[in-house]
Amino acid sequence: MDAATWPWRDYCIHTAFEFQADLRPDAVVLRFADTTMTYAELDRTANQLAHELHTADVGPGRAVGVYVRRSPELLIALLGVLKAGGVYVALDPADPPERLGYLIRDAGARTVITHEPLAGRLPAGIEDVRLLDQRWLDTAARTTARRVPNPVSPDGLAYVCYTSGSTGRPKGVCATHRGVVRLVVDSGYHDFDHHDTFLQLTPPSFDASVLDLWVPLLNGACLVIHPPTPPVLDQLGDLLAHERISVIFLPTGLFHRLASTRPAILRPVRHLLVGGERLSARAVNQALAAVPGLRITNGYGPTENTTITCTYTTTEPVPGDWVPIGRPVNGTRVFVLDPDLRPVPPGQTGELYVAGDGVAHGYLGQPDLTSQRFVPLPSVTGDDSIVYRTGDLVGQRADGELEFHGRIDDQVKIRGHRVEPGEVTATLVEDPSVRDAVVVARANASNEPQLVAYVVPHRRSAGTIAELRRRLHEHLPSYLVPSVIVLLSELPLNRNGKVDRAALPPPTRASRGIDAPYVLPGTRAEALLAELVADVLNLDTVGIEDEFFTLGGDSLTVIDLVAGIRTAFGIRVSDSQMFEQWTVGELAAVIERQETENPP
Repeated sequence: MDAATWPWRDYCIHTAFEFQADLRPDAVVLRFADTTMTYAELDRTANQLAHELHTADVGPGRAVGVYVRRSPELLIALLGVLKAGGVYVALDPADPPERLGYLIRDAGARTVITHEPLAGRLPAGIEDVRLLDQRWLDTAARTTARRVPNPVSPDGLAYVCYTSGSTGRPKGVCATHRGVVRLVVDSGYHDFDHHDTFLQLTPPSFDASVLDLWVPLLNGACLVIHPPTPPVLDQLGDLLAHERISVIFLPTGLFHRLASTRPAILRPVRHLLVGGERLSARAVNQALAAVPGLRITNGYGPTENTTITCTYTTTEPVPGDWVPIGRPVNGTRVFVLDPDLRPVPPGQTGELYVAGDGVAHGYLGQPDLTSQRFVPLPSVTGDDSIVYRTGDLVGQRADGELEFHGRIDDQVKIRGHRVEPGEVTATLVEDPSVRDAVVVARANASNEPQLVAYVVPHRRSAGTIAELRRRLHEHLPSYLVPSVIVLLSELPLNRNGKVDRAALPPPTRASRGIDAPYVLPGTRAEALLAELVADVLNLDTVGIEDEFFTLGGDSLTVIDLVAGIRTAFGIRVSDSQMFEQWTVGELAAVIERQETENPP
């Protein structure tokens, strides 16, 4: 049997990997810093972990937390769980402890796998912690553990991925082996094989990690693992060139910045996958102008249909403002319906419903919510298939390609993550200092969605915003923390007594929102840099002792600031320096030093 003709629908993720491990045992499966592993070595090491988990009663349907950074241990942990028959729950190292504890409890994960960099950060009370430390890795490398037989079928659960929930608590999407395999092997949208080298860049708790983890491993390719630090463009360009990366997945927001500032770093890449948010045609055209012949695939899909539902691939410039979401991948059916569940003709907008192998088994422990979103529609499908109602509005062009037109609710994508503003609102109103609150999404200066919180405090003081922001960071991942917090005396209401979102004032430039004293810039470089930081973060004033990330900066706004510095000062400051120089004054000193050493 050859890899091009295998019956992919009959495989689980781990058995598909084992097929590749048997086919090319000595091929390199991963590279990370100074570590290299072959398919056979990864298979044996994961087998050892699977035996240990099996002894600990991990089996079909049993959730196992995986609290591991991007590293070889991540692949060992995920494969080990699947080989034991379990269900992995990837936990984000950046999440606050309270959220980690909630996810572990909600998933029912009595066992959590971690490694040395994170072992001390786990919340207390976990029944069984498995540490993949160096001693364990050395011992596992000397074993010849055989594969653990397990009764999991392709329709069995593979992982639980948590997404934002409107009730104030995240909800776990239960994805199957078949849903993953249908996406990454013989899916109709890609041409990947064992000659390719992929870059693993996506956090494992983000559902898009299905692409850069399982596509290479189930197609016999090599996976280069990005360091666990946030990606910065200078270092990313060096890594792409040095490792000769041929395929990469980039979140849409990062791709937009890359395309507008340094698209030439994509020259080693032959196929670029982009997804998470609406894709700008301008960004695609900028990348194609810099790298002619680059193959770009726009991937669209909700977590509930295993990451990708539709794709649109191009090597030519795209007209208009936005890239279409294209056509369904293999094993997927889509229906565009009106409110009466009738098909919508081409040229009109309707809600997208999805059926097929990628549809998840619903939300973990939430049968009522599952029954609302996962429904049988025999009048539409012609069979007893379960259909997922996406809530996305789309239209079909005359050529059959689908275009995304928005949401039927207030759900929004922030940095590629699906966000229910209601979850953030619920967290705010739990704060004893808050009398009322509402969170909405508004476009920022770059026309990208950002969260804006309108808060009615019980008592207003100079530190109110800073205190709210600190508490939000204690309870929520960073992408759920609003970019702007606006204090109001009352929320505007409509005649029905509900919050009138249309009457909420547009956010003007926000205050610094930190308790540190404001220190006035004293030099030309400090003054100009403070203005740039204020513009990028939409703040009224910024002092020289203010820390960029404390003010609300992130890995994407770093790119905007670096581009502004190049324009304003005519010098190059690397993205990585932005992660080293924490205050405006410190970064201004770097700029002044470069100006002195390299006068115009």
